[in-house]
Amino acid sequence: MTKTAANTFAFTELKPDLTNLPMLNLWATRGLSITLFAMIVALIPPPGTSDVWLHEAKLAGGSLFLVLIGFFIYCRARRKRLV
Repeated sequence: MTKTAANTFAFTELKPDLTNLPMLNLWATRGLSITLFAMIVALIPPPGTSDVWLHEAKLAGGSLFLVLIGFFIYCRARRKRLV
């Protein structure tokens, strides 16, 4: 299989430049800031919500569910790696 110029260009562009750590820290900080902002905004119930506590409970339950799925996948992968 021959490499074309387009394939070579696509793969070289996807590799991160790990030599520029201040820039990586900047991008990581931006990503964390946006994620935290989105989490805070999600806590605010939309206008017209009749039961604010139900909204908060659904939000907490959904978050806990996703964390538990991630924890399950982590434990399963760790168990396979140790065996």
